[in-house]
Formats: sequence, C-alpha cells, structure tokens
Amino acid sequence: MPSNGDSAHPQLPFDSAFLLNLDLFRVSTNDATRDEKIALAYHRARAIARAYAFKVEDILYLSDNFWKFHQDMIHTQDSAAFSLLAIQFNLCVGTLAPFLRHREDLECLIEPLLNFEISGQFLLTEVGHGLDAQAIETVATLLPDGAFDLHTPSPDAAKVLPGRAGSKPLDHCITSFKHVRLPHSALLGSLEAPTDPRKSFRSAIHRVYIGTLSLSTVLISALKRSVFVAGKYSFRRYIWGPSNHPRPIISFRTQQRPILHTLAQIAVFDPYAKASIQQYMDPKIPYIVRQGIAAAFKAVLTRATQESLHQLAERCGPQGLFAYNNIIDNQIEARGNSIAEGDTLALSIRLASELILGKYTMPPPRYPFSLLAVFETGLFQHARDIVNSLGGAYRKAEFNTRILPRCQTLVEAVGHRLAYEAALDAGVASELLDLYEAGVVLHHSGWFVENLALDTETQFNMEMQAMNSILPRIGNLLNATGAEPYCTAPIVSDEAWMEFTRSLEVHHGNARMDICEHDADLAESETASKRSKYDLLRTVARSVLRNRQARRIAKARERVSKTAMPCLTALSTAPLVAPAEDEDPELLTAPTHTEMGDMIARHVAAHFQALMLLTIRLASIQVEDKDTLEEVRSDLCDTDGIEGSPTERLSVETSDVSIL
Repeated sequence: MPSNGDSAHPQLPFDSAFLLNLDLFRVSTNDATRDEKIALAYHRARAIARAYAFKVEDILYLSDNFWKFHQDMIHTQDSAAFSLLAIQFNLCVGTLAPFLRHREDLECLIEPLLNFEISGQFLLTEVGHGLDAQAIETVATLLPDGAFDLHTPSPDAAKVLPGRAGSKPLDHCITSFKHVRLPHSALLGSLEAPTDPRKSFRSAIHRVYIGTLSLSTVLISALKRSVFVAGKYSFRRYIWGPSNHPRPIISFRTQQRPILHTLAQIAVFDPYAKASIQQYMDPKIPYIVRQGIAAAFKAVLTRATQESLHQLAERCGPQGLFAYNNIIDNQIEARGNSIAEGDTLALSIRLASELILGKYTMPPPRYPFSLLAVFETGLFQHARDIVNSLGGAYRKAEFNTRILPRCQTLVEAVGHRLAYEAALDAGVASELLDLYEAGVVLHHSGWFVENLALDTETQFNMEMQAMNSILPRIGNLLNATGAEPYCTAPIVSDEAWMEFTRSLEVHHGNARMDICEHDADLAESETASKRSKYDLLRTVARSVLRNRQARRIAKARERVSKTAMPCLTALSTAPLVAPAEDEDPELLTAPTHTEMGDMIARHVAAHFQALMLLTIRLASIQVEDKDTLEEVRSDLCDTDGIEGSPTERLSVETSDVSIL
C-alpha cells in the first residue's frame, strides 16, 4: 500500500513506550551528578535489554528484531544507554557468537551479556591509531605455560573509547594494560599466522561494518523527536507584530522550511533504511558492495541529521540550547555516530576512490532520468575525467588534492539516489519526495545551474511548490513521527511548560542597591534608625537647599568684592541656613570674612554632589500615590528661613519624579 508519510515506521516487535512508565525513565536527571547519570544509563540499558530478550541467533544472524532494535524511539530517551547496548550486542556478543560452536566455555558469558547482567566492551582504537587500526601496538605475549601477557608498550598504544559530552555522559576512558596475565582461553581463534593478514584483520572486526549501517538507523529517531519538538513549539509560540495581533511563528516560511524539510527526510529515510538493510542482507550482492551500501547510508544520514538538527535548534531560539528540550542532546548523539563504527569521511574516501577506479560498481540507477540519478552520474564522470588527466609521476599527489575533497559528496550523491529510489518504490507521497529532491538540488545549486541549466529561480520554485503542498498536513506529519510518548521537552505545550517551571528550584533574596550607600555617615544613620526611603529623600533635598543658598551667597560675595566691602559685611550677618547636626550654630550667625570664604567654598563643592544624588534618587524612587508625591514636593519646597524671592527657591513639579 502506498505510504503518504502519515504512518510511523517501522513496526517494532513490541511497543517500547511501556518502559516510559518505569521509574528509571520517569526520573529527572536535571539535578543529577555525572556519576548518577552514568549509573542511571546502565540501569536503563539493562531494562531495555531485558525487554527485547535477544537470543544469540538474533545477533549472529542479524534478525529483524536486531535491526528494529536500533530504530526504536526508546533510545532517544538516553543516548548513553543506547551506546552501551549497541556496543554490547553488536560488537561484543557479535564477535563472540561465531566461536560458540567450537568454544563451549564461552556460552556462560552470552546469556549474562544479552541480559546486560555484565557489561562487555570492544576496545579496538588506540590513542595513536584510529583509521589505521591495523597498526595497533598493544602486545599479547605467549608465555611458556600457554598463558598470555597483555601489555601496553607506549602511551600511544592505550585503548581509547571516548566518553560523551552533554547531559548523557558515559564512563568510557583511556585504558592501558601493564603486564596483565590472561589464560590461554582468552584467545579467540588460532595461533597460526594468517596467510592474508589484511583479510584476517577485517574478518576479526567484521561487526564494525554491520554497525556502520545499524548504528546509523538510530539517527532517524533523533530526527523524529527533534522535528516534533520544534514543530509543536512553533505552533504555540506567538509573536506580536505591527498589527497588534499575535501570530504563531509557524506562519512564517523561515520557520516552516527546516521543519518541512526534516519531515520529508523522515518520509524518505524510513523506506531507505528498510531497503538498505535488505540489500545488506542479500548474499547475492558482493560483500564489498554491501559495505558500500552501508557507507552511503551513513554518509547521507549523518549529513542530513547534523544539518537538520542544527537548523531546528536555531528555530527554537534560546530554547534550542537547553538539553531539557531534547534537540541538542540528539545533536551530540549524531556527532558521535559520525565517527563510531567507521568515520564517515574515511568510509567515503575508500568507497568513492574504489568506484572511481572501477574496482566494483554500486547497484545501478533504476530511474536513470531522475535529477538525483543524473547528479550522481555527472559527479562520477567528472571525477573519472580528472583522474584520467593526471600525470603518472604526480598522480598520487594530484589524487590527494583534487579527488579526496570530493569523495564525501560523491558518496552522498550515491546515497541520495538510493534513498529517492527506495522512497519512490515504497509509495511515499509525491510532495514529500519532491521536497527531498529539491533539498538536494538546493544544496548543490551550482552544479544544477552549470550542468542542467536549472536556474536558481526554478530551483527555488521547486522547493516552494513542494512546501506549499505539504504545509496543510504538517500537523498530521508531526504526529505521525510517533515521537510524542518519547518527548520530554517542556516547550511542546503550555501545560508541559507550566509543570516544568513549577518543578524548578526557586531562589529568594532580599538584596537591594542604595545609590547613597557610599555616604558612610548617611548609611550608618539609616541603618540605626531604619528610616524610610522618603526620609532619606527629604535629607538629601534639605542638603540641596542649603547648598543652593550657599551658591547664592558665593555669587553675592563676588559682586560685593567688585563694589563695596560693607555690602559683604551686611550679607554675612544674614542667616545662612538652619544648622546641621554636626555644625556649630555660631558659625552661621557671625562668621569672619575668612571663615565665611571657607564655608562658602565647602558648601558650593557639596552642592554638586548633593544635587546629583537627588536627581538620581528622584528618577529611581517608586512613588506609590499622589499623596506621597505631594508630600515629597512640599518638603522639597519648604524654604523657610532661606533668603531669596519665591522664583529663586527650589521647585519640584510632578513631572520631575518618575512614577515607575
């Protein structure tokens, strides 16, 4: 039956959502320590392992349940738990299982490993040897009694398995061995030297190639949960524009674009994963080609996931940065997957190089006239033309500089064509398929302009028409991802956000900032008497009034000095201002000329500081009502005993006081 992209894929052996009801999955890790998070990951891994109840045959022969396990949405809950299980099942059990028919002593390990009662690891990469793992330095020396001495001869030979950043950490580390004695049974295989060391090494690590495909399928679940979060948030997030009416941000094409593209990718990647698994399991296809199918799948999924999750997180604004909203956690998982079980770039270089040189071919296009098939064919033909033009003496260097940088794009082109064909055969809705195709075209816009005369406006219209067709169904497509039960992001609904905010720790305080706290005398007086803020304002106002009068006296003194000294004497006998608490009243009644000059200078200097403090205080004080405002105004205008006409006195209007 044709798929319109409205149904969740794939069908799993059981509904893992029941695990979400366990306390292990309900507990919040927001305030947990790193050790607590790691311990929780191990407990969750055990719960998932027991729910799947794998048999060794599932791992050895790659049953449907093995592949579906990797596509289960439960893994989006805890990527650390998934990493532990993927290593345990595929690499550890998968490496041991082929030896069981000849090694009955290993059977006692398999059941505990499948139930996650014990933890198994697979240590291949060394600090100094990653892509060149065949050159590892760790030494196992056969002892006379048949045992082995396992030793790390140098720091570069230490085994390295990276931990994980973010909210789902792992306790992986750098591991070295100092003459560890192992029984002879620790050796898997024969002591005889292989006739083909390279082939023997690849056989020993054959589960890594399986992981290239299986581990990449979990990225589809990451896309589903992330687009669900971003989509639901975009429906409930409103902005106010010039029309003074709220609009949901999903109404903007810039918000719709990454969401719709991701939904189209999901619709295509589900059947693409199914087709890739079927081809990988097909014994009629050469093994080297099957590895290429896995590499192309990983290249496409890795690129799409990293770019889409980045854009979805951006469209959530600051909310996209928080781990509790799921998207950034999925981004970290995608980054880890890009190098796990085969570095994407290294896989692409190997595959593209061998295809260019004609060592083998990938499955040919079934729809050779589709845009993506033409794109793939054109890229490879151009690369082969370059190789054929290289001079013999400089061939290796030129290949490095002119071909290697193109390899990942070449492999992605293979993957996009395979994905398109799988989705078309599966009956994915045409508008979703068109948008997926338009996304690839826009990503390589220059090639299509140069080689197919597909101008940029035509490319833009391809995308626009596809998005216009999908937009009415965006709500159904979001729900069809099946991500809702596994989504813990509080931004998906108003109710979830309110519940989240109520769960946050609340911090209370009574701190305040006083603009006058630098005045030690005033601060000490205020602390002692606990005066109100209005008492403080009155004190500052009186200080201003005193200093205003001092300024008038200073001006008068200047005028008198130019006319007649008797006028200055008469002026000096006038009362200056009511004495302050720390001033001698006698100094204000009959000062000498020298004393008066000093006093005037002191008051003039203080005037500017006091006036500034009053201005700031008036601008920041909270006036509760008009009565209080009038009280402050009246107090400021109380100029009894101050010389000068009413127009010279300080006047404070209502507009001078900010009512916040």
